[in-house]
Amino acid sequence: MPNRTVSSSTLGLMLASRARAALAKNFPKAVVTSRDGVVVVSNEGILAQESVMDAKIKQALQGVEGVQEVVTKVWPIADPY
Repeated sequence: MPNRTVSSSTLGLMLASRARAALAKNFPKAVVTSRDGVVVVSNEGILAQESVMDAKIKQALQGVEGVQEVVTKVWPIADPY
């Protein structure tokens, strides 16, 4: 069997996928990317509650294998009126 190596971009996609699955229930609209163990989660929310959302996201990702650091970004909910 040939020796197959996994590229860093593939590893990043795998980690982002695991992180996305961990967040799907509580943050269904979150956009998740990762690279070199750093997971970046972007989500729509109320800016005044950014620290609460940050804590909940980091808690949800604590048990995900490969996560070394979590960065959260919150963009304000757009008011349609």
